[in-house]
Amino acid sequence: ARAEKHAALAPLGATQLATPEALAAGRLGAFDVVLDAAAYGSPFAYRRDLVPGGIYVLAGGSFASIVNVGLFGGLAGLLSGRRFRSYLSTPTRDVLEHLASLLEAGTLRPLIDRVVPLSDVAAAVAAVERREITGKLVLTLPA
Repeated sequence: ARAEKHAALAPLGATQLATPEALAAGRLGAFDVVLDAAAYGSPFAYRRDLVPGGIYVLAGGSFASIVNVGLFGGLAGLLSGRRFRSYLSTPTRDVLEHLASLLEAGTLRPLIDRVVPLSDVAAAVAAVERREITGKLVLTLPA
């Protein structure tokens, strides 16, 4: 996560956070798992950040990044001794109802960066594109 996002992530239980710059410089050692929720860089650049047998999981990001990991992850894994996977989910009704109960109980708390009216969607999308959002952006509909 970018350094400016660390303060928001620590209260959610993140125990070890790294900036993309620190990872790129190879200053952090190697990890068993790298979970990438944005894929702003090449997923395969993280191979040096994984221990042999480690796994990179792409859980978000651009369509191109998801396709790259899907198409080339197996080959990259064979060549590097690491695994590269995309995580895509199609939750069932039961899973969504369970998540709703966790939200209602306060056990699960989404990180909401801002709430904006639908009329401001252009500015909201621009903020997302500039990577200014930490967490979720919520759009409200007119009454």
